[in-house]
Amino acid sequence: MTQQENPSTDGVADDDLYLGTYSAHSDWGTGKTPSHSVIESVAAATETSPECMQPLYDVINPDALNQVFEPGYERYRQSPNGYVTFRYEGCDVTVHADGQTTVSLLDDTQS
Repeated sequence: MTQQENPSTDGVADDDLYLGTYSAHSDWGTGKTPSHSVIESVAAATETSPECMQPLYDVINPDALNQVFEPGYERYRQSPNGYVTFRYEGCDVTVHADGQTTVSLLDDTQS
């Protein structure tokens, strides 16, 4: 994982919302699914074992997430720049059609 700059959000200073942003890239054509990438990326960013995290399906349907980015899926071909964003394990998670998974650790004290 590589640490990247914090994203800007609605005019709020980056440091007020995020503790750090981590990014990983996967090739969806090699058998690694978007949902698998989310679990690995969040585990690495939070330094938590995947077995100790809540099930991903409590937050988002993993099969639907995988299908959205499946290479043969029509919407994928129409929008190669598409993405899905959701919250999971105290993080904002964004999965991009190009294989990028970005995890931004939220600062719970700012909620």
